[in-house]
Amino acid sequence: FNRPPLPARRHGFSPPFTPLLPSYVAAIEESMKIDGAYPSEEERVFLRKQMLVGKQILAEHREDWVALAEHLEESMKTEAIDEASYRKLASVYLNRLYQFEKVFILHKSWVVLHPNDLNAKLNLTESLFVTGRFEECLKLASQYAKELDASGDVSLSAAMQTLAAASQRVLGKEAHSAATVRRLEESIRSQSVDFRLNWNWTGTINFVSTREVPDVVANRDYLQRLFKAVSLGSRDEICSSLSHLHTD
Repeated sequence: FNRPPLPARRHGFSPPFTPLLPSYVAAIEESMKIDGAYPSEEERVFLRKQMLVGKQILAEHREDWVALAEHLEESMKTEAIDEASYRKLASVYLNRLYQFEKVFILHKSWVVLHPNDLNAKLNLTESLFVTGRFEECLKLASQYAKELDASGDVSLSAAMQTLAAASQRVLGKEAHSAATVRRLEESIRSQSVDFRLNWNWTGTINFVSTREVPDVVANRDYLQRLFKAVSLGSRDEICSSLSHLHTD
């Protein structure tokens, strides 16, 4: 029996390995079924991890998001998930599969284990919105927007202001929402011309466009315009779209 050689001891495969992965992963799977192929428990554990990493890379390469999520979930069952895998799984849940309750649970669990991870707390805030927890989203988004604004992180502050404005609108606080949008526009307009709001709103736009939540449906057009505005590619485009929101 010729077993596949052990790969180099690293956490993942480098991109040049991708064309070889299908046959390599299949060979590892078959060999691990044979008693005595890998007598060392350390080897077996290592190869199981490598096999899952290989499957993840293949699924992502093929844009098979369901399979990618399944392989990442399988990894989580056997070992503590690392930050890169956590962020990838969260992105797949939110922006590819639109499984909003799953992304909320994932972010919440991560924040419990990593209470100082600011980005995770901001992502958790977005997941509150896409699971209909609007009061909680408004509270946290408003808090983080102030803190980030004070620290000078205008891009992340703008993302939180956007969630605050959307939550206010859904909660029937239209005047507050309009004021938040005006402050958001003023903040962005004061930035350099190449300013970008570095936030992927794909999942949130799907939520406001497709979910039959009564208060979201009632404000669907406004919410779509708001999130699409902050998804635009330049400062001036963003500000022009936001301006139309509170003047139309």
